[in-house]
Parts: sequence; structure tokens; C-alpha cells
Amino acid sequence: NDLSGWDFSDQNLSGARFNSANLEGASLANANVLAASFERVKNFTAEQLYSTRSYREGQLQDVVLCTLDLSSWDFSSLSLEGADFSRANLTNTDFSDANIKGTSFSNTTYGRGFTFAQLASTGSYKSKDLYGVSLEGNDLTGWDFSEQDLTFADLGTTVLKRAHFAESRIDRARLYDLTRSGFTAEQLYETVNYKEGDLAGIILDKNDLSGWDLSNQRLVGTSIQRVTLDQTDLRGANLSGAIIHLSDTTRFDETTQYNQWTDFGKFSSPPSSMTFVESAVGDFDANGKLDINDVNMIHDHIIRYRYGWLRDMFDVSPMSRPELDKLGVSGVDRSDVHHWVRELKGTWIGDANLDGEFDASDLVLVFAANEYEDDIIGNSTWQTGDWNIDGEFDSGDLVIAFADGGYGKRSRVGIVPEPKTSLAFLALLTLMLRGAVVARICR
Repeated sequence: NDLSGWDFSDQNLSGARFNSANLEGASLANANVLAASFERVKNFTAEQLYSTRSYREGQLQDVVLCTLDLSSWDFSSLSLEGADFSRANLTNTDFSDANIKGTSFSNTTYGRGFTFAQLASTGSYKSKDLYGVSLEGNDLTGWDFSEQDLTFADLGTTVLKRAHFAESRIDRARLYDLTRSGFTAEQLYETVNYKEGDLAGIILDKNDLSGWDLSNQRLVGTSIQRVTLDQTDLRGANLSGAIIHLSDTTRFDETTQYNQWTDFGKFSSPPSSMTFVESAVGDFDANGKLDINDVNMIHDHIIRYRYGWLRDMFDVSPMSRPELDKLGVSGVDRSDVHHWVRELKGTWIGDANLDGEFDASDLVLVFAANEYEDDIIGNSTWQTGDWNIDGEFDSGDLVIAFADGGYGKRSRVGIVPEPKTSLAFLALLTLMLRGAVVARICR
């Protein structure tokens, strides 16, 4: 669209899509552009972005600026959480002290100017928190990720020659298609996860892992597809819930463990020398108990569609979904989470810490996380108040929690919520909502 000269000043443009539009001379003065998409826009200038209320307030979360020429633009000290700079020209762009958790810089090095110095200048790097950052498709030769938290980070198809990972955390990171461009076993071995024996949930697809030592590692929910595993040592490894394509020479024995959700790909049946240990319904991480890790796994599946091969495992609710059954799809949604909470764990919606009660301690926990009606899309979890499983913590979560009728009760077993208590719950809910608004204003 040709939007040249249009006046968007003072408008709430949160989530707006300007993709491929001509914005020459358009006014965005004092506009809210949180989560707005400017992909491939024409004649968009730094001054237009700087004039927005979002920029002036330092809040550009989830803004999409991919493919644009942003050379020498100033993003210093801004909150860029969840923003997308993929394929943008970032030559001399200033990211000093910026918050880049969950931000995408994919495909920004080859001829597009993004450098290690820019990454190292960010507030997130300085605080060793690169949670969810995407650096996919970049040349990261010699970059230093030592001691960084790379949980959920995407390093797929990057060049990692001489890159440093000493004491870094790579929980559920995407490390696919790396070995052909210089990623080595030694780089994996120097991470905290490897030293702790816990590589659960990591994506290792399309790598040559021949001769690597993965013995005694927790590979629960790990994806190891389209790989070469010649002489790879899996003795003592836990493959529960993993999807793994074994080679004829892969090393395993009776100490190698798997469960009913392990997918061995081309193998018509699991190797007989491995040990089968069945996991209880709802014990998604196969640690022998129902805990917050299980809720996090099913939440990640619904919100981010992680662990796609495990959707049947997450489908714990007996609720019928005929519309999905017709499509041959195993639907997983919040009813499965609520079934896990109510029937499998035996507690209440709202029990954020899963101690068996929904009480004031849970409300303190979720409000202390400061995610109530914040401006960051999809950042909330069960522990931070996302009880209706939409990725956010807002009034809808409080409504569904109090409607479950468990506030102040110690056990779900044998308890039927009394209608006469609903007014008390509603009054408390109203007070909490008012308190949350006041808390946000005073922050």
C-alpha cells in the first residue's frame, strides 16, 4: 500500500502490519508501535521510528524490522525483547545496553554488518542472558559465548569455528546443522549442560556426531534426526521421549534407557539390548515425578510448538476433539494442561508453585514476576500466571483460576466448590486486579 504522507500520530498501532508499504513522509509521532511489523517497508526512516512513543519510552518489544537498512540506527538502551532484525543491514547499528532476550538477528552477518562487538555491547550479553536469541544462519567464527545463558537460543546453520562455549547454558537450544561448519564435540563438552549430564530438549538434527561421547547424558525430549551416529557412545544415556536416528554402529547397551514415547525413526522396533522404562502419564520429562518441568514442556508445546513429535504424549485430556480427529491431528490445548493440573497432579488452577494449594503465596509469586498485562508477547508461563495457556498473564488467568474454586483449599480430593463462596472469590479477584494496576503504575 502507498501510505506516503498518512498521519498515524498518537495512534495505537500495536500489532499493526505495514509490510511492504510505502511510508514516505508518514507521521508516526507519539504512536504506540509495540509488536508492529515494518517488514520490507519503503522509505521508512530512523527519525520516523524515533518519533514514536514506544521508542521514546524505550519499549520496542516484538517490533519486526527485518530486511530493512538500519545501518547506523540507534537502539541503545532499548528493550528489544522479541524484536526481529533478521536479514536487516545492521552496519554500525548501535545496540549498546539493549535488552535482546528473544530477539532475532538471523542472517545478519554475511554482508549485513552485524558483529560480535555489537552483540557484546548489549545489556543482555553483559548480564550473560541471551535467552531465546536467534543467530541462525550467521558466521559466528571466534565469537565468545562463555558463561552465557543460551536457553532456547537458535544457533542453527551457523559457522562456529573457534567459538567459545565454556560454562554456557544451552537448555533446549537449537543446534542443528552445525558440524559441517566447524562445530565440534569439544565445544559441546565445555557447556554446563554437558558437564551436568543434561542435554534434554536440545535440537541436534542434521549433525555428524560420529565418535561423540553422549554416554550417561539425559537426552530426554532431545531431537537427533538425520544425523550420523557412527561409534557415538550412548551407553548409560536416557533417551526417554527423544527422537533419534541410530546408525548401525552406534554404541548402546542395557544401561541405555528409553520409554514408550521414544521414536527410533527407521528402526521398526527398539534395539533389544536397551532397557525399557515406562513413564507415568503426565511425567513428560521422565524424572519419576509430576512437577513444574512437565508443565513447562506442555506449555512450550502449545505456545511455541516445541516437541512436535511428542504431541500424543501431551494429549492427556479425555476430551474429544472430533474436528481434529477428522484431520488426523492429535490436538493439544489448555484442556490437557488443566487435566494434568486437576486430575493428574491433584491440585487447582492457580497453583503456580504446584505445592498442592492455590493461596496467597501463588499470587505473590506471579505478581512478583511483573508480567501482568505487560507489553511482551507470549513471555508468561504457568509459574508466572499463564493459567489459561495463551502465553500471557492477565485478568483472564485470574478469572479462570478463581472460577476453579480452589482458593484457600488444601486438597482437591473430595472437595466440591460451593457456589456461596464465589462472591468472596470475585471480591478478592477484584482487589487483586486493582492491586496489579497500581503495581504497574508505580513500577
